[in-house]
Amino acid sequence: MSRILLVDDDVRLSSLLSRFLGEHKYDVRVAPSGRDMYRRLEAGSFDLLILDINLPGDDGLSLCQQLRRRGETIPIIMLTARGDDADRINGLELGADDYLTKPFNPMELLARIRAVLRRQPTPHISLHRVQSGTFRFNDFVLDVRQHQLIKGAEAVHLSTGEFALLQLFIHQAGQPMSRQQLVSRMASREHQPDQRAIDMLVSRLRKRLDAPGATESMIRTVRGVGYVFIADVAEVACQ
Repeated sequence: MSRILLVDDDVRLSSLLSRFLGEHKYDVRVAPSGRDMYRRLEAGSFDLLILDINLPGDDGLSLCQQLRRRGETIPIIMLTARGDDADRINGLELGADDYLTKPFNPMELLARIRAVLRRQPTPHISLHRVQSGTFRFNDFVLDVRQHQLIKGAEAVHLSTGEFALLQLFIHQAGQPMSRQQLVSRMASREHQPDQRAIDMLVSRLRKRLDAPGATESMIRTVRGVGYVFIADVAEVACQ
């Protein structure tokens, strides 16, 4: 079930869309403002963002621009009550994947959601599953519930930070993540890493994962962006 975050302060429309998309097997969460949007994004993972332009505080165009500048790759469909071509073009140039003018037929929104999700290179693994599941990649098995990384029959010791970073990479396998995005996702009330700390964690994690003499790391540097985890990740079914 794909997870969608709907950012719109229109309570009636949000309720109708949540019910409609839920009937089509989408898990929808609602945020009425940019501040609530960021809280939702920090708390969990979403496959798609539906973002209204007319919002209290930062408008949808500003929020779209902010998300792209911090390295967020989540697909974005923008909604607006205005039919101005300049708004549509501006939204697309700022990083939106599609654009829909209100009022609209919910079936058209559904078709656009499906089209945008089909264009994504790899499906997202929902973060709530990454926080509790078991995943296989290359010669490794990551058991999140037991907080263990296994290679063959041997346990690989990871620090708390290394383990958390590996979970993020599994969540975003195949998709580049900026250093700022990693900083934001790794932050907590007790710990506020900076980009240098992320680089050090990546260096240590590479030593844990890469075979001696390997010519390429599973965690590759993307020049001018950050890092990408290139291993093929498969969720292991519970026995």
